[in-house]
Amino acid sequence: MSRPVSLRRRLATALTLLATSTLSIAFAPTPSVSAAADVNIVPLVPARLMETRTGPNDETIDGQDEGVGRIAARTPYVLDVAGRGGVAPDAQAVMLNVTAVNPSAEGFITVYPCTATVPNASNVNFFAGDVAPNSVLAQLSDNGEVCLYSYAETDIVVDVSGYVPIAGSPVPLPPARLLETRSGPLYSTVDGESNAIGRADAGEIVKFRVWDRGGAPDGAEAVYLNVTAILPGGEGFLTVFPCSDDVPTTSNVNYFAGDITPNAVLATVSDDGHVCIYTYAAADIIADIAGYLPPGGGRVPIEPARCADTRSNGVTFDGLFEGEGKIAAGDTYAIDIAGRCNIPADATAAYLNVTALNAEGPGFLTVWPCDAPRPQASNVNYAPGQVQPNGVLSKVTLDGQGQICIYAFATTDVIVDANGYVPRVGLLGIDELASGNNQNCALMNDGAVWCWGDQRQLGDGTADRRFEPRPTEITSATVLSSGVDHSCAVLPDGTARCWGQNSEGQLGDGTTSGDVSGNGDRLSPVAVQNLTGVTDIDAGYRHTCAITDGADADQLGDTVWCWGNQTVGQLGPGAAAIGEYPTPVEVTGLPAGVAVDQIEAGSTVSCARLADGSVWCWGNSSLTGGSGVATPAAVTGISDAVDISAADGTAGHTCAVLAGGSVQCWGGGANGQLGDGNGTNSQTPVTVAGISTATDVDTGGTTSCALLADATARCWGANTFGQAGTGSTTPNPGELTPVAVTGIDTDIRQIEMGGAYGCAVLVDDSAVCWGGSTTWVLGSDVEVPALEPEIVGSGDQTS
Repeated sequence: MSRPVSLRRRLATALTLLATSTLSIAFAPTPSVSAAADVNIVPLVPARLMETRTGPNDETIDGQDEGVGRIAARTPYVLDVAGRGGVAPDAQAVMLNVTAVNPSAEGFITVYPCTATVPNASNVNFFAGDVAPNSVLAQLSDNGEVCLYSYAETDIVVDVSGYVPIAGSPVPLPPARLLETRSGPLYSTVDGESNAIGRADAGEIVKFRVWDRGGAPDGAEAVYLNVTAILPGGEGFLTVFPCSDDVPTTSNVNYFAGDITPNAVLATVSDDGHVCIYTYAAADIIADIAGYLPPGGGRVPIEPARCADTRSNGVTFDGLFEGEGKIAAGDTYAIDIAGRCNIPADATAAYLNVTALNAEGPGFLTVWPCDAPRPQASNVNYAPGQVQPNGVLSKVTLDGQGQICIYAFATTDVIVDANGYVPRVGLLGIDELASGNNQNCALMNDGAVWCWGDQRQLGDGTADRRFEPRPTEITSATVLSSGVDHSCAVLPDGTARCWGQNSEGQLGDGTTSGDVSGNGDRLSPVAVQNLTGVTDIDAGYRHTCAITDGADADQLGDTVWCWGNQTVGQLGPGAAAIGEYPTPVEVTGLPAGVAVDQIEAGSTVSCARLADGSVWCWGNSSLTGGSGVATPAAVTGISDAVDISAADGTAGHTCAVLAGGSVQCWGGGANGQLGDGNGTNSQTPVTVAGISTATDVDTGGTTSCALLADATARCWGANTFGQAGTGSTTPNPGELTPVAVTGIDTDIRQIEMGGAYGCAVLVDDSAVCWGGSTTWVLGSDVEVPALEPEIVGSGDQTS
């Protein structure tokens, strides 16, 4: 095979650039992201896993597989992938961008799961001196590795942009050739079908079967293909499509005459199991399969659509982002993706074909979500005069704009075509949860509050009941709490807002009335009167408490306030009479000169955790952990608490995490919620059995849970609805000692208990819930009790 000398020289220039281009890229660590309960591909901010070259800026994300030297011809290189760059340790496949840099001769790279035999397939095809990138869906070995086999000696750069969790979708396959137009002893498909069919003419459409071949089953919705144009007769492109009547006005592989140009394609399959490839110029074509989407696999292929074309005559799907001119060297171009180009507004990532063309110098493109720092990675490497495409899986921003950003090292036109997307599975971007008896609320990363659950408790101005999370009227909050039938939030200005049941003044707005005739529910958040400088708030059974800032810089003048129902002194005003207090009253009797770090409003008790580690409670004498009633008293024997939680349920109990990681509980214990194995009440703290590494504790109606240092959870107490997380509803009345929460495959960041259900916020800022006497609080349209954790926001109906 021959290649025009002028193009070789351009590629040599590109090589020089790529060897030094990382100097201009800000190194950004990739956050650890887990799959939650989602079984679909998890997009990541790109991260570099392999860099064979040696230089001051030729770095990987963690220093591993860095500066290892050129890869020898026909000698597989084993690359550790799982557990690096945000990839889960048990991932079964990854999305990689693999680049061959300055190969010594013409050849190819095959990426495969380290099987005994190298598959007859290729992922990157190159000439000597090339800088040749391609996107790869790569199956991992049982050890979490991929092998890279290069036909010729070369440097190799590998970036990761996503992974497929265990048992997830798309289903990865060892590479296998499904289409081969060439004839010869070295050229063959995996089964002899669509083999040696002859060079495609200009304007020809090549159709080939993908079902029941190379591991793809009958009924697969889409397939991952590596499609390569070989020695085209002129400049042009390939378009891969599901054999529809009309060829889409997009391209997947762009080429010059004499090229060998590959690209990865997520290809929608026709109703009879075929894929079609249109070529603008005469060319040989090969297609290798790397994975497939099963029916209902969750990855959504679409009819390809052009989202951006910077050329002066560029035309896009909807007339937006067209003809805006080249991206200047060093500039970043932001493009709206979600909500356009057949991609829904709530998509979390997109499958794109990104092409650099008409470049004014050698360079590279980096594609990433605009709300993250620009990573040290490249997606498209180009030289002047090239038309260089590559497949890209990119996260989009989750700020409502659904954008990607494209950075250009050298001035160039850019085309962006979309061919699929990653749908939102559940509510993402959760900072923390607040679970009540009949409603659940989430404080989002942007400060907004979303709620779901029983009617009139959701803070959005409606009386709806729903399991689908939706925004409340609170768009910016710093603290969130949910009680039995009401919720409260602290705003950035230090004021507080509450919503829901108000029949006993628990919202603090000076009334005991509501917005709907016949009940006391406030449908929209109302301001708590006479409070400023609020640092913490907690909604309980029928009352609420808050901490306000002291005047001193060290906050040693903190004041505690409570409002709502006063039956046994739970508002803490000393000798105040029984009744409703719809505006805050000051709690008296807490130690002077000691900061108050946490407040908890339970059933008929309230508790404060002080900066010295002591815990003080007031209210129902059987629940206070000491002798106090209307005036705060220290809980017996606790001097080093780091977290406390008071249950809202009428049975009432409180738990505290101590500095060493043990947990102590007191109050009602008939259902085992004290965790000491006795199933009896205790007015003084008892030690929870078997817990020594707790970092957080939360109490529900009659169930308690602790988050441990290893990011797992243990629960104890009532399990009638499976709220202890064991996967069953036995034993009854409950678990007397802690048991492991099952069915969660990734790290837990927060544990939260409601009335008869439990929830966990995961490290990827999603949430799951389980148990439940009513489906509304789980955030999913599942039957209750849910014996396995369900993804919050995964339901598809509302009411």
